[in-house]
Amino acid sequence: MKDEFAKLVEDTLAEVPPASPVIVPVSERDADFWDRAKASVGSTPSPVVSARHNAGKTQVREVDPAFILGLGEVLTASRAKYAEGNWMAETKFSTPYESCMRHMMKFWAGEEIDEETGKHHLLHAATNLMFLHFHQTSGVGVDDRLFKKDKK
Repeated sequence: MKDEFAKLVEDTLAEVPPASPVIVPVSERDADFWDRAKASVGSTPSPVVSARHNAGKTQVREVDPAFILGLGEVLTASRAKYAEGNWMAETKFSTPYESCMRHMMKFWAGEEIDEETGKHHLLHAATNLMFLHFHQTSGVGVDDRLFKKDKK
């Protein structure tokens, strides 16, 4: 059994490209396991934590899932008035901006829930910010900002 396990580990390590992280099981059955693993990949894999190369990558663990789901609820509620994906069609930047600001002002005035959809005004505002961001970054929208410093 010990020899079969050792052979399996050796075969597995032989198939892993040198630059790839190696995730291997901790085994007390094979005394020289870590020595062979180190020789195979150049460093000793951690027996507790698998290798991950996440430095500099987008971290999303602090994004509130309820917020993302709330955006989806607003989009779902909008199906009563608009076709799916309607918001992606070309429009002036002022269209989602005005809608966002109306929802923000209603929230700021003390009204939390939109009467038409039953969804929070801040979720409506955030949805419209998503629309505005899409139009500005994708080049689909028409930049009609009145106070833009560098009008081109």
